[in-house]
Amino acid sequence: MPRPFQCGGIAIARVGLLHYSPKPPWTAVQLINAFESLGATVDYLIWDYVEVGIGGECSVRHRRRCMEAYPAILLRSIGRVYTPEQLAYREATLSMLEDRGVTVVNPVKASFTARNKLYSLYLLARCGLPVPETVVTENVAAALRRAREWGRIVIKPIVGSLGLGSFLADNVDMAYYIFNLLAKLNQPLYIQRYVEKRYNSDIRVFVVDGVAVAAARRLGSSWKTNVAQGARTEPLSVDGEYSELAVKAVECLGLLYAGVDIAEDSKNGYVIFEVNASPLWRGLQRATGVNPAVHIAAAVLRRLKR
Repeated sequence: MPRPFQCGGIAIARVGLLHYSPKPPWTAVQLINAFESLGATVDYLIWDYVEVGIGGECSVRHRRRCMEAYPAILLRSIGRVYTPEQLAYREATLSMLEDRGVTVVNPVKASFTARNKLYSLYLLARCGLPVPETVVTENVAAALRRAREWGRIVIKPIVGSLGLGSFLADNVDMAYYIFNLLAKLNQPLYIQRYVEKRYNSDIRVFVVDGVAVAAARRLGSSWKTNVAQGARTEPLSVDGEYSELAVKAVECLGLLYAGVDIAEDSKNGYVIFEVNASPLWRGLQRATGVNPAVHIAAAVLRRLKR
């Protein structure tokens, strides 16, 4: 059964929802409806109309509205970022808002940490959580040594989503070709030992404010188990060990809410693949009947009340 949320006595607030899409996508619509059902007003903001100025009374504006007037900005997407300069600009913009007292959800540092698969995996391991064996290098020869040692490997982008840009290499020749292609593009080589997933599936646990509110098994039609790559979902109890791991992972990274991807290794038990700070949830909601947007909106408003 869905876990209940509480939101009694919260004053009406105006919230900004920041995305890159010109029109609110499905998850944004769910959030807007959830906030409005709790008495808050939501303005949909897009990155193209954000402007930063130094030296004036207001540092960050969206069109003519000062974004510092919002008590909270819900960052639904950092957006498509093509250059380091663009990433630095967006991180600085959000940091300025936090510095001016705006509650940014998820918090800026935590959002950008979760986006970086390498650093977030390091932090999860440091928190004592199980993660896949992983090596990252820019040296093709070193990467090939690891491919020979492990046999089957997965090669991923350090920053990515929806399972796009990930490759399964079954042999050294395939790995060699992919490594050289990425090296020519000046991309680091992010390599993980292939995890033999039980039932060829993984588990998505949705955590909000320290509580696992929904969980679903994602059964892949290929080795990828992302819903965006054709996986089907079925509901799971939120009372399993995987939910405990997910809550600890979200806490470890300092996020208010996240979707945590966990696989059950047939030999070594559960491993955490990723903590997504801007998760999608259409498949999970369809499978479980739980709408995470309601829990997110309530958690944001509770935080403002505090």
